[in-house]
Amino acid sequence: VPVVFFGSAADNVSLLDLQRYWLGDTAALAPLTSAGQAPTLVTTAPILLYLTGLFGPAPGNVPIMTVSSDDEIAPVITTLGAAWGVVPFHKLSPSLKALKLDGVDVLQAALPIEQWPLYEDFGLTGDPALVNQAAAAVMALGTWPNTNRDPALLTSLMMTGVTALTRSTAWKMELNGVDYPAGDIAPYLSGADILHTSNEVSFADDCPYPNPDTESLTFCSRNSYFQLLQTIGLDVVELTGNHVNDWGTDALSHSLDAYDLVGIVYFGGGRDTDDARQGRIVGHNGNRIAFVGCNPVGPPYAWADVGKPGAARCDEAYLAGEIARLRAEADVVVMTIQYQEYYEYAAPAVQQEFFRRFVELGADVVIGSQAHQPQAFEFYNGAFIHYGLGNLFFDQMWSLGTRQLFVDNLIVYDGRHISTQLFTGLIEDYARPRPMNDAERADFLRTVFSASGW
Repeated sequence: VPVVFFGSAADNVSLLDLQRYWLGDTAALAPLTSAGQAPTLVTTAPILLYLTGLFGPAPGNVPIMTVSSDDEIAPVITTLGAAWGVVPFHKLSPSLKALKLDGVDVLQAALPIEQWPLYEDFGLTGDPALVNQAAAAVMALGTWPNTNRDPALLTSLMMTGVTALTRSTAWKMELNGVDYPAGDIAPYLSGADILHTSNEVSFADDCPYPNPDTESLTFCSRNSYFQLLQTIGLDVVELTGNHVNDWGTDALSHSLDAYDLVGIVYFGGGRDTDDARQGRIVGHNGNRIAFVGCNPVGPPYAWADVGKPGAARCDEAYLAGEIARLRAEADVVVMTIQYQEYYEYAAPAVQQEFFRRFVELGADVVIGSQAHQPQAFEFYNGAFIHYGLGNLFFDQMWSLGTRQLFVDNLIVYDGRHISTQLFTGLIEDYARPRPMNDAERADFLRTVFSASGW
């Protein structure tokens, strides 16, 4: 798989340009770098042999850095910046972006692998008895799978940001139909094996008809809006939000019953303190993914208590033990945080310190679910941190930042987070996110990557 640093705005490369680069036209891959310079190829000796067999000998002007193992490629590319690499599929790393090749996405489980331009079959030939003997010996070691890209071991986990089916968003749903907000994004979300959102607003029997002009920050969602969550195929709902108890604890209890009835797993909130702060594990294709979340900022009435439903208040002593338990029982631990709001792309130092603490406690992924404006990324001690996703379904149209959004598609393979694909969207009409066009996406990615210090 051809790769670049995660902080590159490039998404695709052509096989022809790879060949041109390899044969000496190194400027062919300059678009992969932010400065438009010829990048250095970072890879291993076996991959170089493969590329030589594919394209022929490379001339001396091609900048190539050979490292001793696949695991060294990611840190070297991250350090060099103007670099790209080729890695075996199962050696992908979250700090690398897996490039599409001629528009083909190797991370799509449904892809017939024969359509991947760098797909290679190999095996043993010769005396049948000796071939069988050698194959049996290798298989007995238990270390030689039939393929290093088995779709039966792939899981797509999509993490989305704030959902608040209230105010102008709800009004648009009343006018245009409950599924109106999902019209342009549902085709993308349908590709998730596990789909998450942070729903901040509870459903209530007595929720009134929405008023788009209200100045009240006391929110509820009408029961009919629950259909939207089912339309997008929601699997996991986060309940760390500030507004979960706006309409009273009965509304949240009613919402929890609704989630249970259709099998939507909830976390980060619950029926009481113990239920709210307990992590949940969801399995798919042999991958066990744990979710745990908390709210450090309140307001106090939003927090769960003994005998009272609400969001989970952050308790580091409890979370240290809970994350350790989840690490022992699951493959990937995802920690989400309803943090203080910052309407800026960069994450302040105090936010960085707080999020990093949960990596130190053992989380593999830490995501800020509070953000109404998307925020920066970081790789810290091998973990993936995204300080803010932005809104998914909410009516904040007053700035470009509040209209922009990420969906983080976390790719898990054989029990390991190997890659993250970024969907970039823009909210229209107070309710309806759409995919960004190429120019919008490139500008957005460069802005957020710059805020990340890249």
